[in-house]
Amino acid sequence: MPVRKNAFANQYERESFYKLFSAFGNDWRIYHNLPFLNVLEPNQNERQLLGLTNEEWDYLLKTSVDFVVYDGSDQPVACIEFDALRQGFCLDGKYESLISDERREWKMNLKIKIAEFFDFPFFIAGSDLFKNLSDQLKITFVDGVIGNILASSEFKKIIQSEAFKQAPAFNDESGLSKFEALEYDLKRRHNPIYRKWSEIIDRYYNESGATSHYTHYHFPSSSDFSEVTHVGVKCSVRIPSYGNSEAMVWMPRYSVRGDSLSSGHSDLPERMSFILAVENLLKRASSLS
Repeated sequence: MPVRKNAFANQYERESFYKLFSAFGNDWRIYHNLPFLNVLEPNQNERQLLGLTNEEWDYLLKTSVDFVVYDGSDQPVACIEFDALRQGFCLDGKYESLISDERREWKMNLKIKIAEFFDFPFFIAGSDLFKNLSDQLKITFVDGVIGNILASSEFKKIIQSEAFKQAPAFNDESGLSKFEALEYDLKRRHNPIYRKWSEIIDRYYNESGATSHYTHYHFPSSSDFSEVTHVGVKCSVRIPSYGNSEAMVWMPRYSVRGDSLSSGHSDLPERMSFILAVENLLKRASSLS
């Protein structure tokens, strides 16, 4: 049997893995194409509780997961299933994609079912969600999702520690509660989108008159939010020294276990549209100088 030229199924999977590694590889261990049961393995009793059929168990014995994030003690923290062909994502515990494929849906929904049983973060992302925010901003929507999951994981551990329990209820410098201060610190440390957003706030939004406004959109447009698959956010910014600008971002209304620090479905699109609007503003100002 000939030796394969590389370990990845295609160029997009390879590029996405290295983007993930670039964002998180210094502090977390990133593995590619691990057997699914190496990460999540229900025992006999759990299989019965899950109601797994022989066909489902046979598939789980053979299948893998594309990217897995581990902590320093080699404990899995999150899984990412790469879905370039159908640009799928997880919505309310079910697989959604642009192209209908019953067999693919069966496979993805089974993996989601196992992950949710163990309350484990299992994120499905197509290549679109691995695209850089811009040519200059090498951060992605997936960076934001995984960053929130990693921050949430550490948050849960820290608040259980005796040191945290004994700490003062409020931070004297910021005036934030110790929970708010910890959340801010962990998001800034682990989430590249949140870190870039906070850097912009610190640098440009001390200026008097600096404002930002968000307009939200849903697709499809429906009064029943459960029918909405994508959310759009248009951010309009004003920084008096630079002028006005706006940017629009559309993203799936994703849902994933383990992200306890996100403030809602529009959290990441809001921050992404804000970053883009400010980048456009600064770029325009630079071209005029």
